[in-house]
Amino acid sequence: MSAPRYTSRELTKHLRALAIEAHDTTPEGDVITRSQKLAEILWKKALGHTEAVPDRKTGKIEERYNPPEAWAMTMIYERLEGRVANATVEDGGKVSVTDKVSELALERANKLAAAAVGKPPVKTMPPKLLRKKGNLWQTDL
Repeated sequence: MSAPRYTSRELTKHLRALAIEAHDTTPEGDVITRSQKLAEILWKKALGHTEAVPDRKTGKIEERYNPPEAWAMTMIYERLEGRVANATVEDGGKVSVTDKVSELALERANKLAAAAVGKPPVKTMPPKLLRKKGNLWQTDL
């Protein structure tokens, strides 16, 4: 039996359920959720931080500075501006609408560039449409 496959929506649903679970509590007794802790880590990455790291040879604790990371800054800035996060590609081998539009735009730009250079345009015909005749699909001929 094959392993079950999950869609990105199902994964997101499970991640959201886990994100609202308690991770820790503050000294005052307030609950810190996993999503709050993750946001805190993201801010640390964006601003840069120091951490205490034990030295392997001597065992002494040293302060190590981690510089700010650009990807974290970009993510926080885009979220604060209200921009949508990058879309994930669904599994299944389907070509998305945005990919189709990109391909058409690229073809059109290549044709215009070829025309500007002086090459004769290559005529391409649209694909034949499939028409349903009875229970069978047939092409227009």
